[in-house]
Amino acid sequence: MKAKIGWTNREIFRDVDLRGRFVLYNKVPQMSSNKRLLIYVAQNGFFVSGRIMREDKLFVQVEKCVKYWTRSIPFSKKGLNLVPFSPVVSFGSEISKIPYSIIETAGSFFRQVHRIYNTEAMVQLLYSESKNDWMIRALPQRCAYSSVIYDLNYPLPEDYSYIGVIHSHNIFSAYHSATDDTAEKKIDGIYITLGDVNRPSLSISTSVVVCGVRIVVDGMTLIETPTYDFPDCWLDSVFNIQNNGR
Repeated sequence: MKAKIGWTNREIFRDVDLRGRFVLYNKVPQMSSNKRLLIYVAQNGFFVSGRIMREDKLFVQVEKCVKYWTRSIPFSKKGLNLVPFSPVVSFGSEISKIPYSIIETAGSFFRQVHRIYNTEAMVQLLYSESKNDWMIRALPQRCAYSSVIYDLNYPLPEDYSYIGVIHSHNIFSAYHSATDDTAEKKIDGIYITLGDVNRPSLSISTSVVVCGVRIVVDGMTLIETPTYDFPDCWLDSVFNIQNNGR
């Protein structure tokens, strides 16, 4: 397929070889065993699909519409019978979501670093399959107001694997910067940025990197959502006025 495509989101594919990664979605194809990253051409758009494996087991799969379009390849007129694609973001069947306590602990560390040094900071995200347990740890790091430099080449705790990094953006909002890309796009994993550490509520941006492509996702798909009890009678005070209350 000649990819004469008008990308509106080309930056996520910068410096990535896309040859052999396009799949026409006219059935329910299985991802090729030797391809961790594919782009599905479906009836309802173009979708990037990536997966991270751990010892031949699916650890996390992430799929997202990348919202680009084409004028030069009229798929609908070539009898390809494309079908809609429904993207999913999920861990493997035996993997629990990242506990929200991990985010709170990292946030507390980042806030204290901000108070003392007014800099960014980072923690490494680890997972134990045998224990189904998540943990974070701080590594030696050189921190500045808007950057943090670290080396991941430290021995891992027994039974734990490297999964990714959580780092702060100091007083700035959470997003994945070009500087972050330089540090994070080299290794497949989950990368989370926490921002606004000087405010009561942190901002958060969650992404998965596969084959050098960063796919930004809704954090609730990978992180546990905390819930708190409230009196059931509170719901009685809520009246739906949309669609005549139906």
